[in-house]
Amino acid sequence: MRFQHYFVHLLTALIFVGGIPLLLPAQKSCERIVVCSEMSLPPFLSDSIFKEAGKCYTNYLILNSVKSNEYFRLRIVPLKAGQTLAKPEFDYEINASMSYLRGRYNIGLKLTNIKGELLATSNSWCTKPDSICEAVMLSARMLGASDSMGTPLIDVITNYEKKAREAQANLALCPSMRFINTESIQLKPAERKQVKLEVSDADGVKIKGMKIQVKCSEGTLVQGTVLTNKDGIATIDLFAPFEETEYRVGALGEVTYASKRQGQIDPEPFDILVKVKEPITRLSASITVNELVEKKEKDSFKEYRTKSTTLYTNHLTLSIARGRIEYLQKDQNWSNIMSMEGINYAILYGLTTGSEDGAPDPIKVKEKNEVKSIENGKTRIEERSECNASTNGWDIALSIHPYDPMSHTGNVVSLTRNYVLTLEGVGNIRMHTHPDKYGSKGRVNGVKRNNLDELESYTKEANVGAPGFNYRKREKFETRVVVPLEIPDPTGLEKYLLNPQGAYTLHLYGSLYSEDLGYDEYSEKVEVVINMFPDEEE
Repeated sequence: MRFQHYFVHLLTALIFVGGIPLLLPAQKSCERIVVCSEMSLPPFLSDSIFKEAGKCYTNYLILNSVKSNEYFRLRIVPLKAGQTLAKPEFDYEINASMSYLRGRYNIGLKLTNIKGELLATSNSWCTKPDSICEAVMLSARMLGASDSMGTPLIDVITNYEKKAREAQANLALCPSMRFINTESIQLKPAERKQVKLEVSDADGVKIKGMKIQVKCSEGTLVQGTVLTNKDGIATIDLFAPFEETEYRVGALGEVTYASKRQGQIDPEPFDILVKVKEPITRLSASITVNELVEKKEKDSFKEYRTKSTTLYTNHLTLSIARGRIEYLQKDQNWSNIMSMEGINYAILYGLTTGSEDGAPDPIKVKEKNEVKSIENGKTRIEERSECNASTNGWDIALSIHPYDPMSHTGNVVSLTRNYVLTLEGVGNIRMHTHPDKYGSKGRVNGVKRNNLDELESYTKEANVGAPGFNYRKREKFETRVVVPLEIPDPTGLEKYLLNPQGAYTLHLYGSLYSEDLGYDEYSEKVEVVINMFPDEEE
């Protein structure tokens, strides 16, 4: 008898220190509450020893469950006789009973979820009242046991919930929800945007079919309720407000635990900030220019033909003149625009991207040159060379202007907006004041016919410039034909510049042909490829 009372008080002292349960802290959503009903006794077993022994199984369970795993922690709640809890307030229930038959005491335990579904049972026997407490604790230890050592209650419940989750995808053990878009989203007025949420358990299993309620303080949601897909992803579709503001988007997930209890979770962070920002006015771009130049020159004895191919590559920083585009879309009278602003009315313009010290980034240049001579119907090589170089002494100036393709024939104004791109090589004074730091780098290797009429090899330092094709209108005269770098899809370009999203590519062709009274000829063909995208630093 004394041993029994001493053991009960010892357990109580271990479990409660200063009235505070020794349980690890955990989030409410990751807690499993197990209520332990007071043991039911036959009427004739009313002695206090039996009532005191009935507490042993609760105390043992508490001591055996003072821990948590990666999913949740347990909270054991003893119930006194007549005390009840509403079923949504707990997850599992243990009912204990004692019976007496032919000189033996039988202690039985049953573990059920809130739906009354049986998870585990255990039974133990004893013959002496002094041994009842030990038998009760043995039955508690053997609840859901897979071997003689017993199984901790938290493992019994975890294993049950894992099996339940395998059978039903939307069940969760301890789910967490997060916005995949972790940074603030910046939108333009009335822009549509998709924001994604991910829901997964502590062991990485994705939760399918979870219902998530979405709210936003401003703007418009396409759907106020979304479901996670097989990958645990839910997509929120929203429209930004029509004016600049800041507002929040929040979410609340409806959780169904394997115990059949309902719960709620919110993402971490709880919400994301969506800021409607000023329109994008700056772009980054990469540019590739292919030039083919052919010359034909004559003197009294020979005809010389020169062919030069040059490849330029570089990066640019461009500015968008939104107001000009919007004005052009409203006013179709090109002659008014050209008379007021002339060639300076550019809708897009910019220079070579600058480095940290303010100098333009190097332009990469690959060039091949060949000079042939023709005399008495015979052709021979006069000079041939190749160059791989770069120069940080020049800028490439790019601009896109409106123009009227019919303007050279008179005052006829086109009903369709048209644009032309120009390139200019802009000299940098630094290459003259600091030639050791700025200028060309690279070598030219080639062969050239010498005074002995032999091809002689040579090498020299490169001296390269920048591309230039700054023709703003189409020209056609007797000795000169110019085809500018005309934008093939002006409407598409306007649409992109007013709302830059992702990359946009321009692939343009231009040419120049000039003949001096049929004697000397000059031909230049230009191919330009520009990839533009919003500047990340804006």
